Amino acid sequence: MPVVCRSSKGLNLVPEILLKSQVMNTRMEESTFQVFIAALCRIRKVGFAIEILSCMVNGGFIVNAEISSMLLSCLCEQKEATKFEVMGFLEELRKLGFCPIMVDYSNVIRFLVKGKMGLDALHVGNQMK
Repeated sequence: MPVVCRSSKGLNLVPEILLKSQVMNTRMEESTFQVFIAALCRIRKVGFAIEILSCMVNGGFIVNAEISSMLLSCLCEQKEATKFEVMGFLEELRKLGFCPIMVDYSNVIRFLVKGKMGLDALHVGNQMK
């Protein structure tokens, strides 16, 4: 899988691989999902990475903090992301057991400040305490 995820052409095969694995009753491993998510974040396809995360959760896998943090960071870097998307995603991650650390809070606060949402950034800052 890491070989497939090295290029954008290979990443185009990811949906097909996932679909065929379901048809063949092949269970994907957690590391495979993590490779896909990391590759999609690298090429800034955060929406697709979040969908893969959803498949991972639906498949009964535990989402680790590294993947959660990477996805949150990538979402915060998206210019078209909204406050509701970022805050909603952070809340969904928390429901999955993710405990944000200082870097995660900093990314969310930076996103909110850049978007001129100072009061929301202050609220997130208060959650850190």
